[in-house]
Amino acid sequence: MPTLTDIQQGYMDILETLALGCDEDTEAAALSMLDELGAMESDKVDAIGAVLRKYDADEKHLRDESQRLQRAAQSMAKARDRFRAYLLRVMQQNGNQKLKGKVTTLYISNRQSVHISVPAERLPADYVEHVVEIKPLKANIAAALKEGKDVPGALLVEQQTLGMR
Repeated sequence: MPTLTDIQQGYMDILETLALGCDEDTEAAALSMLDELGAMESDKVDAIGAVLRKYDADEKHLRDESQRLQRAAQSMAKARDRFRAYLLRVMQQNGNQKLKGKVTTLYISNRQSVHISVPAERLPADYVEHVVEIKPLKANIAAALKEGKDVPGALLVEQQTLGMR
């Protein structure tokens, strides 16, 4: 199957031939070729659409699969944490500080961690970090620019995109 560029070039070549003038037989052959090119272009566009739809479907599948795997990983982490809590409880109930296997040693250790019982705003200023996220409000900027307002550092640019139905 010829490329879309080849088909478009074929159109231009035939139209140029017709514009320069030609005999009836050449004109008939050129018009017939235009019909063939139209059919080829239609088939090519449908094939391109099929490829784009396949990309879309594959992307959706991978995003869905990624979410499924993320949920499975979270479930696995919760199961691991429940199992560790169970093991800790059993070792504590039996007075075990350490259990040795051939390859693995399980032990209870004491670690300190900070438990915060108040909202972060109520902690002393020396012990909190203020995080400010600055992000442009593109819809508001676009509306202002369309109204003719000046927004320093922002431009409304025209872009061409490929649509498909």
